[in-house]
This record gives sequence, structure tokens and C-alpha cells, in this order.
Amino acid sequence: MIVERVGYGAGRDDLPHPNLLRLVIGIPSVNSGMERVMVVETNIDDMNPQFYDYMLEKLLAMGAMDVFLTPVMMKKNRPGTLLKVICPSEKLTPVTGFLLKETTTLG
Repeated sequence: MIVERVGYGAGRDDLPHPNLLRLVIGIPSVNSGMERVMVVETNIDDMNPQFYDYMLEKLLAMGAMDVFLTPVMMKKNRPGTLLKVICPSEKLTPVTGFLLKETTTLG
């Protein structure tokens, strides 16, 4: 990426960790044979974890490059799972369609 601008900001809330933001705006540099990939993320908090194996196998069979699950705490201290899928850009539509149809995510 060719960086055009960089901006910094600080939040107003007093948190136990730094409340800072850095934004980098730029344009893509010349494509040097690198593949374009997409990252799709969604939070799941009401799906039976026994279905995760099926979901991972199907996504990888569809052409996803990597799929991983991370445990997270969601609102009202409910346990949830962050699902992250890395896929080629041409597989984005089938991957998102599968996630909306086969999981309990709303998007």
C-alpha cells in the first residue's frame, strides 16, 4: 500500500487500557503477483458447538484458505465464538451465503 494519510485520535472514555485509534489511508501498490483474499468474520452465540466441525469442513471444501474459531465474551457476559474465514475474493459470495444459511449468524 502506498500511504497517503495517517490520522490519530484519542477516545473520551477513561478505560483500563489505552483508548487510541490510528487510521492509515492509502492506495494499493502495484500487484506483484500476490493473490487477493477476503476475510469474513461473524459472531455466533446461539449455535450448538457440535456443528462447528461440519461448518469447518464445508467451508474448506468450498475453497476457503483458512477457517478458525475464537472464544469471545459477548453482551450480557454470554460466551460466544468469533468465526473467521479467509478465502479468495471469487469465493466470497458462496462463503457468505453458506454462513447465512447454515449458521445462526444474522450477518
